[in-house]
Amino acid sequence: MHGDAVKKDALPPTVPEFEHRIFHEFASFRFVVASNWVVVLVILFLDGIPKSVALGVFTVFRATAVCASLWLLFETAEAFTGRTSVKNPLIDTILTLPMFGFWFLAWESSF
Repeated sequence: MHGDAVKKDALPPTVPEFEHRIFHEFASFRFVVASNWVVVLVILFLDGIPKSVALGVFTVFRATAVCASLWLLFETAEAFTGRTSVKNPLIDTILTLPMFGFWFLAWESSF
């Protein structure tokens, strides 16, 4: 019995282990996106932040938005193939797409 025990986190036979490991590591990218949101919103509401710091943070925010959108495309394809739950791209959509709206508003307010 103990030789036939199944691990709770066992992979489906169709998903190679390296792919699961990569997918799991990139899933932590959600934390990076959420952290970017927090930092940008804190800087937005604080007074006295030097302009160079704010621009640097916003540059990182924009780069994160681009990377997150590429990840979102990959994760959407994974959801269509059934390799991940549909809730994963939904969560990433909620985190990622507003980044472009914020980016547009920041760009629009600079004129």
